[in-house]
Amino acid sequence: LPQRSTSGSCRMQADDTGNEVDESEWENGRPDGPANGDSEWVTLDVQEGSAEGLSQESEQEQIVEKREEDVDVEGLKRELAAARSRVEVLEKENTALRKEAERSTNQADHYAAEARTKEKELMKLHEQLEKQAEAKSDGVDAVMEEMAAREQLWKTSASGKIAYASFEAGDLALFLPTSLGHFIAFNKGCPFRFLSPESLSAAQDAAGGSVEYVLGQVVEVHECLAMESGESNPFGLPRDTTYYLCTVSVQ
Repeated sequence: LPQRSTSGSCRMQADDTGNEVDESEWENGRPDGPANGDSEWVTLDVQEGSAEGLSQESEQEQIVEKREEDVDVEGLKRELAAARSRVEVLEKENTALRKEAERSTNQADHYAAEARTKEKELMKLHEQLEKQAEAKSDGVDAVMEEMAAREQLWKTSASGKIAYASFEAGDLALFLPTSLGHFIAFNKGCPFRFLSPESLSAAQDAAGGSVEYVLGQVVEVHECLAMESGESNPFGLPRDTTYYLCTVSVQ
């Protein structure tokens, strides 16, 4: 039946075919069928047969409306937008941190490579310094040994056992090397007393090699005159300089 209200009653009219038509459709005349006098009016009381169903549907609608009121949709949208913004910020921060970590890693690798290079340089420098120290140590040892030998010779000379003021057969003489490789007698006021080549060879043979000094007893002294060059001037002395060749018995 057509519903006009949710409760109460309404007037309905049935035509001659048995179909029910709302009363308002007959007020201006029936569009189809017989005239108004050909039908009879029937009053129908419409009870609240579906009142319970309508009440439940209304309650459900109210519950839905209440839930929509309880849930702040706009607030949820704002929270969602804020969360998305926060995610974007965190992603940017994460990207920046990754880039910074990459830069730090590259710097660390660079510093490590530089440190390894410096370490190699320091090791080379240390090796060079050790070699130089060893060479200087050897040189110092040689100088110390030479100084000790010369000191001992000077002590022997000071005791009067080595001749230095005159050189005669039987005297003990000390011969020291010159810059030219010749050996000249340690003396005072008696220059140009050279060790003969034969005596130098005998001293080297006795030492098994080169010698730093020769200590020997004078056997013979031969007087010579230096000429301009040649065998008559083997020591490079000025012309007409008198010099002496001393033959000794090596001690």
